[in-house]
Amino acid sequence: MKPTMGLLAGAAALLTALSPAVPAAAFKKAGLARLKKTKKCPNCDLSGIKVRRKGMSLYKADLKGANLEGADLQGVIIWRANLEGANLKKALLLETNLRFANMKGANLEEADLRRANLQFIDLGKANLYDANLGRAMMQGTKLQGANLKYANLKRAVFKGKVKFKGAILDLARWTNGRKCKKGSLGKCKR
Repeated sequence: MKPTMGLLAGAAALLTALSPAVPAAAFKKAGLARLKKTKKCPNCDLSGIKVRRKGMSLYKADLKGANLEGADLQGVIIWRANLEGANLKKALLLETNLRFANMKGANLEEADLRRANLQFIDLGKANLYDANLGRAMMQGTKLQGANLKYANLKRAVFKGKVKFKGAILDLARWTNGRKCKKGSLGKCKR
């Protein structure tokens, strides 16, 4: 006797209902514990986590491709970390030390990076749409091909060479508070 599709669907539904449910928060908590212990959590879902402590160190942490959307990482030391392709949309990175971090292709849309240390960081092709970079420290920062449309760079400090080649700066607020003209590519046209 061949099993029918209805019988198979019913069995699958019964197994799903009987299997222990593990809430998403448990996975986030486990991922955060793993990150604190090993400094490795690539592709983890850590969205919405709060690790708001000055002095906490994620030095050389591997968070490649991690989901940190809405995370509160205010004041955390994330020096030399790998955040390539990570999702940091709407993340709070106020006064965070990201020096020498790899953030190529990261999504930082609407992220708060005020007073963050972005020295020698690679943000090539990163999405910084409407991000707040006010008073951020940049030296040797790579922003080639990054999307900075509507970003706030008011009072950002540029020391040495900051690379904007191919960066989209449409309507971004520049260091002096003025808006860049539409079509600004690689440099702010006023």
